[in-house]
Amino acid sequence: MNDGDLDRLLSRRLAEPEDNGFSARVLARLAQGNTRSARMEGIAYGVTAAVAVTALALSGVGEAVARITPDLIQSQPLGIAVAALVITGAFLRWSWGR
Repeated sequence: MNDGDLDRLLSRRLAEPEDNGFSARVLARLAQGNTRSARMEGIAYGVTAAVAVTALALSGVGEAVARITPDLIQSQPLGIAVAALVITGAFLRWSWGR
């Protein structure tokens, strides 16, 4: 057997297993679970954001932030820190999705 024979052998599609549709049911259930998990993650993010915005609005923090914001916007270390957090979050999201 040479490389060409091995390539042809490995490139052929395998026959479906005789399992009375078990494999297809398992794959369908996994896909449904992944969809449900993504939906729950989105709901959790939405609820967290709503609670945070409501809490900040009711606590009076908005006024303090409004006084500090012009100074923070011009802060180079804060910009670098925010960029690092965004890059780290994007990398983690990308690497966990693999």
